Amino acid sequence: MSETSHGPQMKLHPDWQPVSRVVHLHGGLTAVNEIDPSVLISAGIDAPVLASFATPAFAGLFSHLEHLGLGVIGCRFIQSADEVVGIRPADFRVFAIGKGWPAADVYQRLRNISSTAMKRDLMVVADCAARLAFEVQAVEGRILELSTAYAVQLRGYLHEKSKHERSYQRFDDTNSVRVVLAIHSLFFELAILRDTIAEFLARVVLGDDDRLSAVRSMAKLLPLLAKRRNSDELYERIQAAAAGDADPPGWLAVMSAYRNLFTHVAPLEQVAHVHFVVFYMRSIVALGELPALYHPLPEQPIKLLKERQQGLPYTKFAEWAEASLGRNPDPAIEPDALTYLHGVVCRLVDLAVAVADRSPVAGEMLTISAADIRGPIKVTPGGAAGSIGPTQRPKGADERTS
Repeated sequence: MSETSHGPQMKLHPDWQPVSRVVHLHGGLTAVNEIDPSVLISAGIDAPVLASFATPAFAGLFSHLEHLGLGVIGCRFIQSADEVVGIRPADFRVFAIGKGWPAADVYQRLRNISSTAMKRDLMVVADCAARLAFEVQAVEGRILELSTAYAVQLRGYLHEKSKHERSYQRFDDTNSVRVVLAIHSLFFELAILRDTIAEFLARVVLGDDDRLSAVRSMAKLLPLLAKRRNSDELYERIQAAAAGDADPPGWLAVMSAYRNLFTHVAPLEQVAHVHFVVFYMRSIVALGELPALYHPLPEQPIKLLKERQQGLPYTKFAEWAEASLGRNPDPAIEPDALTYLHGVVCRLVDLAVAVADRSPVAGEMLTISAADIRGPIKVTPGGAAGSIGPTQRPKGADERTS
């Protein structure tokens, strides 16, 4: 299986579109759908097929995958030869159940706000909107890196193990560091997105207090929101998400604690005990057992951050070794990194949508008329004409799943 055409002997199905869709799934799996209803499950592209099924409709691929319990992270839409060979990046979009592609949608919307504000000389609005759009795009790129790293590690593990050897196992290999680095990078990018949302809200949406013009982080914004007299659903929502002393703590506080742990204390591999990835088989209705990876994040990161700021919690090697080896992590309290981070990406994108809704500038799509064109238009053969521009939606990207 590869990101190539099916060959001259195969024809495009009459109900299908000429696009290859590489769907990134939880646990390191991918689902590839090309020019007909067949869907092939594997650990990344160019890997042995682990299972296959037929999806009844082109637009129903993502809902079908969710219904099977495979869990969609996002999708790459490959529409040109340049994208196949890797000299142009295929369009990747993060998927959110019931919402489709909100990250890609708000990215375009924020770019429109920025360009419209620029034409009106509203430079603060233009700058904040452009930077917020960039960060939305950046977290999409980072989660693609993480999902790809999972797939590479899963593919490597399956290559080394025969079918009868594939059972629950904690392990570490040379691919682990790539996954850990991708986890760190995504937490880093999410923290920037968090703070850029706060700055946009303070300087563009509120902007009625001189102190707001100095806000560059969520930590600076929260005390100012708490002092506002008028209640507001969005402000209350942000404050609840950032409440680290609540029971349970807010999701934004938990994310920030993880980021601070890995940035200021220790890498994931050493922050609580030795980090091992878990290989396991899970049963999927109609497909049988499929392999998956689970990279556990430490439990109670807010508490762990406070403890680790005081130093290593172990005084003897035997204590550290027992904590590292004598345990099987529970996903209910030590969440899988890819699954957890996908959820956080979707939640932060929701906040980006909420603050964009309150922009004083309504973005307008950039249009180019004949009066704007100087000289002839040159079309580069072999991919440029078929690639996706930032204002276009890829074929097959119009689904909304409940």
